[in-house]
Amino acid sequence: MFGLDQVQLILILVLLVIVGLRIHQWRSRRSLIRTEHVTERPLLTRASTRKAEAMSSHLRAVTGEVSPDSGLFIMAEVADGRLAGSAAEGDIEPPDDQIAAGDGGFVIRARYTDHVAHVRFELWNESPPVDAWEELWTGQLLLKSGLVCVTGWEYAGHSPDVEFDLGQRDTTWSARVSTKILQTEQEVGFPQAIARVELYRVRFWT
Repeated sequence: MFGLDQVQLILILVLLVIVGLRIHQWRSRRSLIRTEHVTERPLLTRASTRKAEAMSSHLRAVTGEVSPDSGLFIMAEVADGRLAGSAAEGDIEPPDDQIAAGDGGFVIRARYTDHVAHVRFELWNESPPVDAWEELWTGQLLLKSGLVCVTGWEYAGHSPDVEFDLGQRDTTWSARVSTKILQTEQEVGFPQAIARVELYRVRFWT
């Protein structure tokens, strides 16, 4: 038979075990909650990234070729079947660097003059993401007709090489002009670029 003091000691030990178990369970729950919170954050970040990417989307585009004149070609507005704007009217001087912009258009100096340049117009709903292309110019263009084109510097007497209808008149557009040069790698005993392609991309958004 246990004495009174022994019974009290046993009860105290049992209570201590119960309290210890409760503390262990409480700590386990807190650790689980912290782990759940940590794992949720990357999910929220990925969801936010997908949402941001979805906000900026490419709507439509057209791609074509332009033959530079003396290494120059222009982007101008087409109004009533005729080229309009400062680039078409000769108000923009040929650039010393690679591009010169003005009212409703710009003049580009191709880096190589022995071939055609490939030009792509793109319409976006918002500012497009920046990528590995070399940015030449970003700014705003007031376009009254909403129809733009590219053609050689001495365009008189022939139709535009590439046309693109933005679908909206009397609008100030944000525009970004970028370029990329694709060429073969240099091989011993051969020219540096046996094949070379010059790409230009003009992106519009409001």
